[in-house]
Amino acid sequence: MKQDQDDAWQHADKGIKSDSAGHRVQALAHYKKAISVYTKAIHRWSSVELNARETKLLDKWMGNQSMCHDRRKYLETETSKSIPSPHNDPEVQFISKTVPTRKTTAISDDLSKNVQKPKHSINSTYIPKPKPKITSSIPKNGITNPRYNRTRTISGSKTAVKSTSGTKPTSGTIPTLDYKGLDKKLAEKILNELVTLKKSNGDNFNSIAGNETAKKALQETIILPALRPEIFTGLRAPPKGILLFGPPGCGKTLLARALAAESKCTFFNISASALTSKWQGEGEKLVKTLFNLARQLEPTIIFIDEIDSFLTERKDNENEGSRRLKTEFMLQFDGLSTKSDEKLLVLGATNRPFDLDDAILRRFPKRIYIKLPDLTARSELLKISLKNQKTRINEKEWNFIVLNTANYSGSDLKQLAKEAAYEPIRSMSVTTLKTVGVDDVPPITGAHFISAMKRIRPSVDTKSLSVFVDWNSKFGDVS
Repeated sequence: MKQDQDDAWQHADKGIKSDSAGHRVQALAHYKKAISVYTKAIHRWSSVELNARETKLLDKWMGNQSMCHDRRKYLETETSKSIPSPHNDPEVQFISKTVPTRKTTAISDDLSKNVQKPKHSINSTYIPKPKPKITSSIPKNGITNPRYNRTRTISGSKTAVKSTSGTKPTSGTIPTLDYKGLDKKLAEKILNELVTLKKSNGDNFNSIAGNETAKKALQETIILPALRPEIFTGLRAPPKGILLFGPPGCGKTLLARALAAESKCTFFNISASALTSKWQGEGEKLVKTLFNLARQLEPTIIFIDEIDSFLTERKDNENEGSRRLKTEFMLQFDGLSTKSDEKLLVLGATNRPFDLDDAILRRFPKRIYIKLPDLTARSELLKISLKNQKTRINEKEWNFIVLNTANYSGSDLKQLAKEAAYEPIRSMSVTTLKTVGVDDVPPITGAHFISAMKRIRPSVDTKSLSVFVDWNSKFGDVS
């Protein structure tokens, strides 16, 4: 991807420099070359699995390609006022008649700005090339990204979001986005936070051990109302806000990932960086844009991880911009302009629920405590981690491991399993490791786990658990 990025940006950068210097013909040539390189690169990399960093780079390519398209159209309109040259425009052919075409002298770019476009000479006929039919999977005005399972078409003042999956969409036709009252650049920034995950990646509720209360609450709020919307109305209407709180590493973000894969809703993954800006007033506009787009694309889930990072309790000495951001969030979440029947859920996750503002808590009527895994959950978590590994652990050793990991979080247990998996490798010499087959690697034993427990310790302080228990008894869902 780095080579494609360098090749495309080299032409785009030259186009920008030529554009700034007023050399329109050179800028047009570089922009066209950049568009061609971006199109091929996006088409090539959209068909493979990418990680988070590569996905962001792919989105950046789409933005750069759109910019090059816009500048190309503008420059083509402007240069049409100058004398056309067949050498500069490959899409135009000048077919000479019986009278030979008059030769023209080259005109520099700087002088061509003030030259009016002459009428067509009697010596030549202007015949545009027929536009070829587009057979590529990439649409003319947009780019298809299979990872997001949707096509974004930018045309004029509206953006159409269409389903590109092979099956028929079950949630109906997604409406065309209306930018009235919104900043298009801010809307594009918010749309970049759209996430689509597949069950085949292992992100589903079946891959999560424990957390039965949270699973049930999410199913009642998202899965079941989507199946039977006529039942979940009135008093049975699902809440607009769910707060997942508890010690770190217990599966709050994992539940959100599973929900994104299981549900058929539009899923926004929002962080503090997506809603904050150094420019005064832009943070509030981003919040307004987020909820506006979410309502247009409903049913929608807005997931905010570490929600305490910007929705903490309001104080007298607080920054004015931060206070306005919180106020705008609360108004858009549940204010005068909201409707009771809108299909919008804000899912928050935090390790510090006691730092949240009281008005924010009021907008999260369902607050679920994600606890440390119990005995059964720890056993299931370790089995999931060792699913594809060769093991030799008897029942006595297994019970000892499960009992002695009482204060381990789900993340700690996964790290413990990784450390135990390294133990058989450490027992082999470097020479042996170079020639040994994969099937000949010794299995993971109970002794390896006991040795790993000496290095991997719990990351959660048991004293801090009492704070979560007290807060849950006062404000949480204790069912």
